[in-house]
Amino acid sequence: MGAVPDIEAKLTAIPPLVTEAVVREVMVSMIIRVFKNPDSLRTLSEGIDDRTESSTLDNSVSTGEMYVSESELALLRPLVIPEFGMYVLGLGG
Repeated sequence: MGAVPDIEAKLTAIPPLVTEAVVREVMVSMIIRVFKNPDSLRTLSEGIDDRTESSTLDNSVSTGEMYVSESELALLRPLVIPEFGMYVLGLGG
């Protein structure tokens, strides 16, 4: 995935920063989005009498290419939680 170039590193990190299930879910969502709307239409109006037919291409997906939505990117770019450890805190003085 070009939008998340370090996805392989996130998958193989110990512990993994992203799971294979999340990556699979995002990829399936991208594919379903294209299959649901292969012509990248945003609006479509059809008529029967006097034969009216019009459609509008969605500018964000007018290329017909798959894309990763912002919410999907958030799933693939989780916040890195710092490791827990022991710390010494100064108490005064």
